[in-house]
Amino acid sequence: MKTKQILITLLLFTSTFLYAQTPKFQWVKGGGSGGSATNSGLMESCKWINTDAHGNIYGMSSIFSPSIHIDTSYKPSSYGFDDFAVFSYRCDGSLRWVRYFGSTTNDTPKGMFTDSNGNTFVIGQVAVWNNGNSYFGDSTVLATTAMAKSYFIAKIDSTGHTCWLSLPGPAFPTSLNTSYFLSIKPDNQGNLCVLTLYGSIVNLGAFTIPGKGYYVVKFDKSNGNVIGLTKLDYSGRHTSGINFEIDHDNSCFLFDGLGYPDTLFIGSNVLACENDS
Repeated sequence: MKTKQILITLLLFTSTFLYAQTPKFQWVKGGGSGGSATNSGLMESCKWINTDAHGNIYGMSSIFSPSIHIDTSYKPSSYGFDDFAVFSYRCDGSLRWVRYFGSTTNDTPKGMFTDSNGNTFVIGQVAVWNNGNSYFGDSTVLATTAMAKSYFIAKIDSTGHTCWLSLPGPAFPTSLNTSYFLSIKPDNQGNLCVLTLYGSIVNLGAFTIPGKGYYVVKFDKSNGNVIGLTKLDYSGRHTSGINFEIDHDNSCFLFDGLGYPDTLFIGSNVLACENDS
């Protein structure tokens, strides 16, 4: 009994002591411009942040005008306006690198994650077509009439170099209101799983999207090729408030934070979710 009393007293004292401390920032970094991004109300803000095994920090931000700066780095004026950036800091707060993504049209960040070695995998929307060059980190795709693509997945190594770029489709710009990349997570082999919403039949190399719905598309981490496809037995059609996670045995957990005005069907289950999530 005395042992229990001493343990409880010690825990309470420790808890009180911890909560009494005033947290102190080691460093604060910032950036921005005088404008506001117009594409889908993104505004200028950091969307994702990760760390690697060495304590380096990696982030992804939507950005607006050519005068945007992240720490001491300024976005090139040739990128247009609504774009995004991936950046990295050391654990002491010193800037390592910034890479910009954009084209002459509106470009949108969709997600990222960083592995323990500092490799960062990025998904988003950057138009590749005949109306100006397209920029993916330190790689440039020149204006072309040979393709019209928008949604992409890319790998950036720990030094900020773009290792590979995949543009799986469908075609741009007719697909912009029917197909979407929504989120990215690694599976237990480190390959890339992207939660997607497709509105029609789409060819992805050796795989074909058979019709509209939510899918998890798996990409090879070494080259960005499509290596798997799973259709989710899930209804609805919206592109925000929905996310997913994959655990160590590759089970997929889906989160929908928007809610529906009508009944939602998840497989054979019926979820009446008016004003619920």
